[in-house]
Amino acid sequence: MLANDMTSRAPVRTAGFTLLEVLLALAIAGLIAAITVPFMLSAVDPADRAAEDLRTFCRQTRRDAILSGEPKFILVTSSGLRLKGSEDLLGLPPGWTLEIRRSTEKKFRKPGKGETWEFNGEGLCEPITLRMAGSGQSYEMAFDPLTALEPAGG
Repeated sequence: MLANDMTSRAPVRTAGFTLLEVLLALAIAGLIAAITVPFMLSAVDPADRAAEDLRTFCRQTRRDAILSGEPKFILVTSSGLRLKGSEDLLGLPPGWTLEIRRSTEKKFRKPGKGETWEFNGEGLCEPITLRMAGSGQSYEMAFDPLTALEPAGG
């Protein structure tokens, strides 16, 4: 009877995945990612990305002015923005230009040589509107003087 019990038992498998199954699943996921990521990155419009980078740069400059308690100046050029005193330019995609309209102006224009946008130590700034133009498109970004953010719907 004891011998009969030993032969009739099926092998017991514990719950879970084997190392081989896990590695195979990771390899398949990696292969899918390697194929799809380049397509997803190319689908992002460079102008959309540049506009978001400009918005982020303005918010960071405002934050830095508040934290330091000292004014910060953004140098506005037709090819992008940079922090005054820095050589790092936040540039635009090829073929795009940046235009400015200050709160007292009615039309967009090219930035003047050495034109700056100030954020004081409290983080306040002059309300301006920037426009990126190129490839038959344009993006306008109006910045609030208190928050350096675009108003809702802007």
